[in-house]
Amino acid sequence: ELFNEKDWVKLTHMVIDHGRAVCIARRPKCQDCVISHFCPSVGKKYKYHQKKGAFPSVGTKLTS
Repeated sequence: ELFNEKDWVKLTHMVIDHGRAVCIARRPKCQDCVISHFCPSVGKKYKYHQKKGAFPSVGTKLTS
């Protein structure tokens, strides 16, 4: 057992917050992740990483 059951709720929220800040789907920051040694996806390249320009940058205006 890694964590006491009484800490599970707090831990869950901490992991979710960490994921939102570091484990960004389009550009994960695996090199900055303090829990990467637990992650089954660390360093993996996915389809959206391989296609440069597959996703617009933040602030890019989309045209219809």
